[in-house]
Amino acid sequence: MIPDGKFGKINLVWIVLVGVALLLMATVTASMPAHGNEMATFAKWSKVELEFNGPSSLGMGEPNPFQIHMDVAFSGPGSQVYTIPAFYDGDGVGGLDGNVWKARFSPDEAGTWTYLTSSGEGSLDGSSGSFQVTDNPGCNSLLSNGLPDFTCTGRLEYIGEHYLQFSNGDYWLKGGANEPEDFLVPGVNAGFSSKQAAVDYLANKGINSIYLMLDNIDGDRKNIWPWVGETQAEAKLNHERFDVAKLAGWEDMFEMIQQRGLVLHIVFEDDSAWTGFNREMYYREVMARFGHINGLYWNLAEEYNEVYSANQIKGYAQILSDLDAYGHPLTVHQQGGLTNWEPFIDDSRFDLTSFQTDSEPQNSAAVEWFDNVEDSGRTIPVAFDESTRRLESSERDKFRHVAWSIYAGGANYEAYTRMGSAGYLEYEQIFADIGRAKNFLGGLQFWNMRPENDLLTSGVGYVFAELGETYLVYLPGGGSISLDLRAGDNKFEASWFNPRDGSIVEIGQVLGGGEEGFEAPDANDWALLLVVDHSTPPVIISNPETEAMQSEIYHYQVQASGEPAPFFSLLESPPGLAINSGSGLIEWLPSNSGKFQVGVKAENVAGYDTQLYTIDVSPIPVQEDIGYFFPLISR
Repeated sequence: MIPDGKFGKINLVWIVLVGVALLLMATVTASMPAHGNEMATFAKWSKVELEFNGPSSLGMGEPNPFQIHMDVAFSGPGSQVYTIPAFYDGDGVGGLDGNVWKARFSPDEAGTWTYLTSSGEGSLDGSSGSFQVTDNPGCNSLLSNGLPDFTCTGRLEYIGEHYLQFSNGDYWLKGGANEPEDFLVPGVNAGFSSKQAAVDYLANKGINSIYLMLDNIDGDRKNIWPWVGETQAEAKLNHERFDVAKLAGWEDMFEMIQQRGLVLHIVFEDDSAWTGFNREMYYREVMARFGHINGLYWNLAEEYNEVYSANQIKGYAQILSDLDAYGHPLTVHQQGGLTNWEPFIDDSRFDLTSFQTDSEPQNSAAVEWFDNVEDSGRTIPVAFDESTRRLESSERDKFRHVAWSIYAGGANYEAYTRMGSAGYLEYEQIFADIGRAKNFLGGLQFWNMRPENDLLTSGVGYVFAELGETYLVYLPGGGSISLDLRAGDNKFEASWFNPRDGSIVEIGQVLGGGEEGFEAPDANDWALLLVVDHSTPPVIISNPETEAMQSEIYHYQVQASGEPAPFFSLLESPPGLAINSGSGLIEWLPSNSGKFQVGVKAENVAGYDTQLYTIDVSPIPVQEDIGYFFPLISR
């Protein structure tokens, strides 16, 4: 159990004034409040940070504190055990000299967790404790910008399918930004006054991942590395000592990006860059500091085959995998033909592709690799990270064609741009197009769909379909097509989607069972969508909570059936009562007693249902004053 402490970081040292030797015992702190003997509490999927006091150290001295290894085994209520590397953090607040080691962890289950440290350094070995983890009731898996809330979705994972999935079951389709790859460098803000403003801009366009290079010494831009040193030469000399202040800044930046719903595509090294660093220490430091992050995946190297063999990369993948208790998705980026990625296609250490290609568009490559990964016996997501040459901002139509050709091929896309001084703003329409395409696909059960170009019996386009259920056809130049719908005789709702502005042209109902012809509204690009209508109107199935107490929080979880899942709103309510539109959780802190009317509405495309009820709020109980009688004592 965590001992008594104050709000904020809690000193877990049992202060026993027995002698100097006992003063060398490890101390543990965690970013949480504790009261009296209560166990510290965290939310599921949040960051748990423990702090330990080890030997007083000089960051540039000997022995090298970065070579003092410490692991922390976190044991959960379901008997799961995560063994996490800890890291030396100087004085804990950015200074290189100190005695602070830290461990960061993300718990995946509510209940009681325990931890136990192990280290060859006696003062860091054998520390133990426990903490409580709670669920996040009523949390919404999507932020207000439509991107994932990682505190609700949990960890991004490889699940043996064509798309990655979050722990809560939500699938993830990438629509990412590949440049500027040195975004971590101070002052590199992609045309904005701050990095936060740049990330906000991407998130508002629907971009859901960002490419982040950690080391490019002797690479393309030669301006980013994790080691101590103002210059590349100094960093090379100090490649076994890490800049704790810089890495703390990276952690803050990563948290900011996560809060906006973007997945971190973390790349360990640049193409043709310096390779003389201590790889084991580098991987361990990055894993210890950032492995707790829920929305990330690793990329071992950009254009690996300029420097390494496939067997070397496999060895490096093993080093990283051995350190990663969470099993984050892992990939590597190739240069040249896609045959250079073939050595990894059925290797269990690689969980998705990271393609560089020159051809335009990409549908044929996407379709080929969709089949290749299935045929290998180990299906993985296909991702294009540098697709085509680096396109200019004036090539909006080509960007859009490339993105849709990849998505219709069952793959993921990351925009490869030529970033000028205007930064992201120069590509405003292009990012909007990519976000629009990703969001459109995201509204379908894309994980059940596959490329089916053979269904197009005439015309030019790409077909992505779940036979008999959903058909998406992208027509890069409009025109007429004929589509084979013989997989079933369902009735489909058909419409044209405008990839340029998101507008919809309704077609109406189409009957399956044969071939059907369609004519695009004009000669621009269009997406044809046919979906079987399985929608059912909502029915509210929960019984309301009708009693509450003044000045105590009132909860009512509204539950409703219906397909698709309904969203919720209030028809009437007392001041301050609110409902989560996604989850249906009602919360209120009544300030007065009395009876209050509430009206709830659950709605989807098929209809709606309502529920009206009254909350009876009781007043705060008045405690009677108890008088005391003191008898007179006579003498």
